[in-house]
Amino acid sequence: MAFADPYVLTIGAATPSLAAVSRGDNTTTYRSGDSLVQAKVSHSYGKVNRSVVRIDFTKIAADPFAPSVNQKFTHSAYVVYQRPAVGFTTTEQADLIKGLLAKMSATTYADVTKLVAGEN
Repeated sequence: MAFADPYVLTIGAATPSLAAVSRGDNTTTYRSGDSLVQAKVSHSYGKVNRSVVRIDFTKIAADPFAPSVNQKFTHSAYVVYQRPAVGFTTTEQADLIKGLLAKMSATTYADVTKLVAGEN
């Protein structure tokens, strides 16, 4: 089963629609029409299995050191899920991720704000 195509997410007030632009064994890349937002979903399998969802967001803005020059800035957010090849049920695996995401999003994303502010 694959993620929806287009892959739609909300970033602030924007809701970019990302079309699948590349599919391979265990990896799909989605990109917005203007190429400013990209999502990549990938999996690697072995003794330890790893799944990653990564979002890259790019913008063009004035360079703070040379305001008359525009600069390309990119920031990324990703979730990495690592697990042994055996030992946990699908439900147990999903519950761990849901627990983390629920904690991060609780109280209007207070922990996300703390994270980006450098708190630990």
